[in-house]
Amino acid sequence: SQARRQRIPWTTEKITMGMYYDPVSKFGINLGATFSDILNHHELEVLWRPSIRFSVTPNDHLGKLTYTYKPRKIDYLAEATVRSRFLNIGIEANTIQLDSLLFRYNHLGLDLGARYPLSAFTDVTVRLGAQNLSRLDQRLSNLVLLNNQSTFVHGGIQARFDNVTYIDKFEFSGLKAEVNFDHYQDLS
Repeated sequence: SQARRQRIPWTTEKITMGMYYDPVSKFGINLGATFSDILNHHELEVLWRPSIRFSVTPNDHLGKLTYTYKPRKIDYLAEATVRSRFLNIGIEANTIQLDSLLFRYNHLGLDLGARYPLSAFTDVTVRLGAQNLSRLDQRLSNLVLLNNQSTFVHGGIQARFDNVTYIDKFEFSGLKAEVNFDHYQDLS
C-alpha cells in the first residue's frame, strides 16, 4: 500500500504592530506577521510599513514578503520587496505651489539566498538578486519629465551573530551583530 501524504498545518508564530519615526516620511506603522508549519520546515514572513502623513502628497509605503525553506542544515530564502517613497520640494503648509517638485520613487526587488549555520549563534548567508528603481515626475503643472529608471543585479555575503534570548517569541536579552559585503552591477 502507498503511504498517504499528510497535510501539515501552519501556525502563526508572531504578529507585530508598532509605530516608527522617519525624518523623511515622518510617522508610520509597522505591521508584520510570521507563519510556519508545525515542523518548522517552511516559514513565511509578511511586513507592511505605511507612513502616516496628513498632507496633500501621497504616503510612502514598504511591503516585504519573505519565504524560508529549512529542510535540513542549509536554509533557502526568497524575498520580494515593494517600496514607494515620495519626495516633495516646495510643498509647504499643505498647499502645492505651481513650481513644486514632486517625485515618486519606486523600488521593486527579488532576492534569492542560502543560509549556512557555523555554530549555534553564528551563520553565513549568500544572496543574489535583481532590483528595479524608477523615478516618476508627479507634478500637476510645468511637467519637465525628469523620469528615469535603473535595473541592476547584486550579490552579497552576510555574517551574523545572534545570541538573543526570547520569551514568548519576543526578544528579551542578548546581542545581534552582522557584517555585509555587497556588490551591485547596473544593467541600464
